[in-house]
Amino acid sequence: MCVCTDRALLCSLSLSLFRFLEKQKQEFAQFFPTLPKDYHLPLYDLYSQLLSSIKEKSREEFEQILKEESLEIKLKAIDDACAARGIDMKMRVNSIETMAEDMVSRVVPPEEAARAARADAKRRELILLEEECEKERAVEEEHLRVLEEKRREVQMAAGRVGRAQNELEEVRDASLQWAGRQAYVSR
Repeated sequence: MCVCTDRALLCSLSLSLFRFLEKQKQEFAQFFPTLPKDYHLPLYDLYSQLLSSIKEKSREEFEQILKEESLEIKLKAIDDACAARGIDMKMRVNSIETMAEDMVSRVVPPEEAARAARADAKRRELILLEEECEKERAVEEEHLRVLEEKRREVQMAAGRVGRAQNELEEVRDASLQWAGRQAYVSR
């Protein structure tokens, strides 16, 4: 007896792929709070048709893969090898179904996935803005360094101008004194 038959695999596929998609009409309508209520039923019908089509196509593709890859023969060989080693596959299949149910129960609802995607986009945008801000800070620091150099140059020039002004005042004073002596002497 093959425990891992294609039907068991198909059942696991169906459970893992579609269980979380099947929503009641009321649950479905909650995902579209801004949509007028008149549109909920037609949208749900469209959703149901799409879901049915996806289920049918997935099952057909799955069965085709089973046939193309001769999985039933390979699974029988695995069952035989497990039986030879004393491994209880019935218990393992049940645990696989339990794991599949656990995985399906952890599926993120679309609104949370959208919220997470927006948050991720905002995080990436923040990183880009921080990088841009860092570049601007570097430019600002360079400008401040150049400004500080210019300030020191201006202070040095102001100091030279101040000394030159003092020297000129001394020359003027000396000129005035000399002119005063010359006026005194010529009288």
